[in-house]
Amino acid sequence: MREIKKWAVRGIVASTAFLATEATLAGDISWQGIYRFEGLLLDNPLLDKNSYKQKTYFQHHLVLEPKIVVSDGVSVFSRFDIFNSPNYPNSQMGQFFGQGVGNSTVYPDTNPNCSTPTNGAYQCNAVNAQTMNSESLVVNHLYMTWTNEYGQFIAGRAPIQFGLGLTHNAGRGVFDHWLDTLDLVGFRVVAGQMTFFPMYGKVREGSLDRQDDVNDVNIQVQYDNPDSNLAVGGFFHSRTATQGDHDAGTKGTDGPYGNNTFNRTGEYNIKDFNFYIDRKLGDLNVAVEFAFQQGSTGLTNTAGSDVGIDAFGAVAKLGYKAESSNWKWTLDAGMLTGDNPDTVERYEGFLADRNFNVAMLMFNHQLGSFDLLGTQSWVGSSRSNSAKNPADTADIDTLTNTVFFAPGFELNFSDKWLGKFKFIYATLNQVQLVGVDAQKNLGFEVDMGLDYKPDERTTWSTNLGLLFPGDAYAGGINNYKKEFTYGLMTGVAVSF
Repeated sequence: MREIKKWAVRGIVASTAFLATEATLAGDISWQGIYRFEGLLLDNPLLDKNSYKQKTYFQHHLVLEPKIVVSDGVSVFSRFDIFNSPNYPNSQMGQFFGQGVGNSTVYPDTNPNCSTPTNGAYQCNAVNAQTMNSESLVVNHLYMTWTNEYGQFIAGRAPIQFGLGLTHNAGRGVFDHWLDTLDLVGFRVVAGQMTFFPMYGKVREGSLDRQDDVNDVNIQVQYDNPDSNLAVGGFFHSRTATQGDHDAGTKGTDGPYGNNTFNRTGEYNIKDFNFYIDRKLGDLNVAVEFAFQQGSTGLTNTAGSDVGIDAFGAVAKLGYKAESSNWKWTLDAGMLTGDNPDTVERYEGFLADRNFNVAMLMFNHQLGSFDLLGTQSWVGSSRSNSAKNPADTADIDTLTNTVFFAPGFELNFSDKWLGKFKFIYATLNQVQLVGVDAQKNLGFEVDMGLDYKPDERTTWSTNLGLLFPGDAYAGGINNYKKEFTYGLMTGVAVSF
């Protein structure tokens, strides 16, 4: 019997070694990823001490990105996001601390885990929890690339990134909370310093036997010249959906095109064009991105007029650092149109990608007592619904409807310590209150930060934001409060 066991063990070991060898020959697997832990305190986000609230939370998130090299030129990429909040699906927000087994706000008589007496208090009450809830794993990327002498073929669900990330932003920053992806088929052609990359994307597949889908056509053209430190690119994006099959909202609370009632009567056909240039001139680096959005929503208003989109955004980033200096001087500036609530036949609001941040508090966390920027229908919060109060949301707001100017500097104390300072001044582009003579001054914010990098893969970042709200937060004759507020964020990111 011992001999039989001995030969059985030898057979298992030999089989395992053979299979491992075959797997190695079939394809190499490499991994990269990032683990992120963050904590935030935001005092008085409603800017009103009479309705005082303080937003505090911790969150963490893990990204794993395996790459399978199938053969020469053929690779498969994927991305697994682990620990995800159900309140912010299809993002990389991460899960909030405090997800213990049981929920003190869901009592045993309504908790489905407590429908039978056998589950008991350990599964039904957070105060009795001895462990934490199991968390989710989701897949956000899965695509292949095939590189050959003609270019590179790409197919699958892939990240989308262009320029400064004003419109198309894959969320590659270590503390980014959002991401852009698309189910696409494309072919990237590289000829010298020129890149031509057409893509066909499928946003929604309707009935398999009908042409009732939401489709994208993207074309990216890029010129990169490392010898002259110049990068120039253009990105054309077209999204179409047939009449009756698109799901553009028909109300202000259902869709973002103003607080008016609409009917779906035509084809959804929106086109975006982004232009980007990045040039390094000695010690000065200048990067600019322009974005234009035009087209038809496929909606008509109550007067029977078609509702179109005509929006524009432009941002610039400048950085100056002398070769022998530890100081870097920066300037961020831009203008993004806002919707005019008086023009019900046209929507003029341009919304930047939510990863594109210019301040820690403004355009990042929702602030004040009303929908100042006109983003409420886009991001989903509501000041009339306590369950979606902006004081009870994470950083869901977006840059829009503003002109901003943000000078700053960075100081390298050593190769491990970096100090940061930024002064942000902003005004509204368009007042969102109908019939109200309100001011446009958003005030100013002072952001200070300190980064510690003990090695290339680890970043510990601590940031303080001080907001001095302007008269725009008062809402004219509404006379809303506009009191000082501050925020403190600290986080650690480990890349591998």
